[in-house]
Amino acid sequence: MIDQPVKQILHRLETSGRLQKWAIEISELDIEFKPRMAIKAQTLVDFIAELTIPTEPSKGKKADWKVFVDGSSNAEGSGAGIILIGPDSEELEYSLHFEFPATNNDAEYEAVIKSFGLAARLGVSLVEVCCDSQLIVGQVSGEYEAKDGRMAAYLMKVRDLQRGLASFKITKVPRKNNQRADALKKLVSANPKNLPRTANVQVLQQPSIHCWAEVKNVEYEESWMDPLIKYLTEDKVLENPLEARRLRARAASFTIINGQFYKRSFTMPYLKCIRPVEAKEILIEVHAGICGNHQGATSLTFKILRQRYYWLTMKGDSKELVWKCDACQRHGNLIHVPAEQQATIFGVCLFFQWGMDILGPLPKAKGQRKFLLVAIDYFTKWVEVELLATIMTAKIQGFVWRSILCRFGIPKVVVTNNGRQFDNHSFKTFCASYHIDHRLTLVATLNQMGKSGNEPSHSMGFEDQTRK
Repeated sequence: MIDQPVKQILHRLETSGRLQKWAIEISELDIEFKPRMAIKAQTLVDFIAELTIPTEPSKGKKADWKVFVDGSSNAEGSGAGIILIGPDSEELEYSLHFEFPATNNDAEYEAVIKSFGLAARLGVSLVEVCCDSQLIVGQVSGEYEAKDGRMAAYLMKVRDLQRGLASFKITKVPRKNNQRADALKKLVSANPKNLPRTANVQVLQQPSIHCWAEVKNVEYEESWMDPLIKYLTEDKVLENPLEARRLRARAASFTIINGQFYKRSFTMPYLKCIRPVEAKEILIEVHAGICGNHQGATSLTFKILRQRYYWLTMKGDSKELVWKCDACQRHGNLIHVPAEQQATIFGVCLFFQWGMDILGPLPKAKGQRKFLLVAIDYFTKWVEVELLATIMTAKIQGFVWRSILCRFGIPKVVVTNNGRQFDNHSFKTFCASYHIDHRLTLVATLNQMGKSGNEPSHSMGFEDQTRK
């Protein structure tokens, strides 16, 4: 067996032999090989100690960095200058050019706000800002009150950035001690392309206060979700036994996953349940948003379901939104489907049964006529019309005599509604004298249909507008 020292010697000889062969091969290309010299330990230590930056701030100093800021605005443009001076007298110059209208105070505030950003990028937590504007210094230090809305917004922005610093101080300096920052802002106030010397310039497209994200506190009102959530989380039911039973039955279709309320579905994934305020925003976005195509109520409902949203009244809300959409009413196709189901009216023979009704009041015509008396034959659907100024029983009897009896003969049945012009002793006597069966529509049917929200209708399909 070979001892360990002998192995090390053989390895060194083998390595040196390889290096010699490699040196011979590269010598043909006029390349000279020199072995690396040994690095002294003390040299390496001195190198590390010289280039290592201390991470802890120096003790006994009020501020590690001083920042001189100045800003101005004129007819040609507006800008600001920033000079950062470190604890070891290192200096950094920075200029800002504004492409938006700004006052002198706006420019001063923009310089202060940008100095906070530069300090954060440098990792500085102790900053002293030197400014020659008495107004800015007074507002930031709390001596002055910011009454103007724009100044208040800038001050709030500075307060927000100030919380990220361990120590902050703003000092009023004379204008003569701030000449360097004043020179920098003059360089970019007119046009940054015409700078006579090299400088770091940043162009701001909009004020810093416009970059805020406005936060709105929204307090949700009681909605259909709350009783279900309380039942699923706290097992809390309603006091009414019938309502409590309905709540338990309905809760079987819902579940809570990671604090979020979902509705179970047989053919789709879980649907996220949302409140009425959020539902209105989703309806508008899906119907008329960037990808909306102003579809109908049914298509809108199914499209929202495909997006995995659900709320209790989504069908009715979709229908109401489509009805109120101005673009749909202006550019949509005309709907020829009747609002109610049509009922077929059969007649026995020609001019056997007539129906009568009064429409109006309408816009006044010649002779102060504003009512329309209409009679329709049930078999032929023949229409007889007459304009009237007043709707008295005598006028109606004259219309029946002239337009029906004298032209088509005596009918067997006349159907009217329960208007006072028809349901009175005079008109009944007139019909009885010619052996006409005068029939009235059912009042109970009209009242029941009126309570259900539909327009009252009878066998004629007309309505007495004067009784409303």
